[in-house]
Amino acid sequence: MPTREVYWNISHVWVMYALLVPTLMIFGYGMYRRYRLWRRGRSYPLRWEEVGRRGRMLAAELFSHRRMLREASSGLFHFALFAGFVVLFLGTLVVMIHEDFKIRIMQGAFYLYFQSLALDVFGVLAIAGVIGLAAKRYLGRPARLHANVPEREGARRQRPWEDAGMLVLILLILITGFLLEGLRIAATHDPWGRWSPVGWVLARSFQAQWDVATMRSIHRFLWWFHLVLTFGFIAWLPYTKLRHLFTAAANIFLRPLEPAGARIRPLDLEAPETLGVSRIEDFTWKDLLDLDACTECGRCQQECPATATGKPLSPKTLILDLRDALSASARESAPLLERFLREETLWSCTTCMACTQACPVFIEHVPKIVNIR
Repeated sequence: MPTREVYWNISHVWVMYALLVPTLMIFGYGMYRRYRLWRRGRSYPLRWEEVGRRGRMLAAELFSHRRMLREASSGLFHFALFAGFVVLFLGTLVVMIHEDFKIRIMQGAFYLYFQSLALDVFGVLAIAGVIGLAAKRYLGRPARLHANVPEREGARRQRPWEDAGMLVLILLILITGFLLEGLRIAATHDPWGRWSPVGWVLARSFQAQWDVATMRSIHRFLWWFHLVLTFGFIAWLPYTKLRHLFTAAANIFLRPLEPAGARIRPLDLEAPETLGVSRIEDFTWKDLLDLDACTECGRCQQECPATATGKPLSPKTLILDLRDALSASARESAPLLERFLREETLWSCTTCMACTQACPVFIEHVPKIVNIR
């Protein structure tokens, strides 16, 4: 029966579970901290009868990458990374079901076609996606990734090393995974090793250089190194813009269902509540979720006519300035104008909705601008 030993060559597996606890606590605290900030906003109407429709639209957007693929190169690289991680995550779930829940599904034809062949193919796709995105960012240097207006004094932006660090960390996790597979196939002379083409090629190279004892030693060290990298990535994720793995999906699911133009409404001067927005908590909690869904891709900036004509408005920078205001609201409630936004920035907007239509995670730039006006 085709299968493999899950924890081959590894002892003290309990240490892995012990490390998982603080990892999930750090991850959970990071996400909760952002959730607590979103809940500072006003209520946002949701209807239960829309859940099914919203779920279908979310699945369609995620798996078609419709808006991302409007720009073919970066869209394809992102889709390759997304698809690779989805399949690799499913492979991890299979291991958990097989080993932890003792439901023996990781065997037979399923093991060969999915757990071996498919995981190798999609692992290669994920690596290609990371390399392609890095090349696009650091060699192509598209203008949309850089601010077109002077940054506000005191603005907290992603530090360059952080973007590079995330790409390097993901690449290291993927590469060490393949190295572990190759070492296991080589040391055990796995009869099913050919079903893992990348691991099989690496195994042939390892067998030509090292004996079994050496391969076991390298495998053991690399296994724990790979685990630390993976747990570190999980713990770090909510504190970087990679939290969009969760916030972007939530934002797409919760997006308004009416046409874009219908979302800008006349002010009701008789309404008892505050007219418009002057502080961050005057937005709805969905507006605040918008801010953390931003991936800083700059597609909104690329499509903005105000940006194109040199006016002091970048939709991307505006969202990041509002995100700074959201983070600062944990300490104090301050007016948005002058402290975080300039008046000339707001009045540069033509309300054409190009930014909203371009955004792959359905951020609502224009209604925010109009409400602050």
